[in-house]
Amino acid sequence: MPQLPSDVRWSSYEDCLTTFIYNFHLYSQIRSEHLNEFDNNIHKILNNVQLYNEALNLQQMLSQIKIALDLLQGDSTSIATAVEIWYNLLNNDILFSKRTLIEKRMKSVLTPAHYLANMMHPKYLGKHLSEDSESLAEEWISQKHPTFFAHCLAFKIPDGEYFPKSMFKPEVLDKLNAKWKI
Repeated sequence: MPQLPSDVRWSSYEDCLTTFIYNFHLYSQIRSEHLNEFDNNIHKILNNVQLYNEALNLQQMLSQIKIALDLLQGDSTSIATAVEIWYNLLNNDILFSKRTLIEKRMKSVLTPAHYLANMMHPKYLGKHLSEDSESLAEEWISQKHPTFFAHCLAFKIPDGEYFPKSMFKPEVLDKLNAKWKI
């Protein structure tokens, strides 16, 4: 049975395409068994190879977005991890054609405080941030809390004089947000 998308469940669009792709051969088989019973528009849809290929392409893109949304909505997702998820979407090869749209949306939801959280997370240390995002975070913290700015810079190094060296050990970093894999 074809699955129709529902506006109240964002994942239903990806599910709809997955069902269409998975059952496409069955739809074609049913059509060939009941040729006279099918509307001409259905024949056109099932004969349209370009439509099928576009469904495959869209399903691949939506599956990446679905994964990201599931991760973003997770109970244990930190702000720092959310920034990583956004940057993974932005740099995802499958979503390359949508990069401008993703970047526009990302800039509308992420603030300098988000970027700062990513910079100050021992696992991420702002490694994937753009120079602009990093500059926004540094400017924001230097204006809001100037005394904290020096600690931020020390954390970026990571400087054992300010922070315990054990904080940056791989075995500690691996346990931070261990559930998060994209």
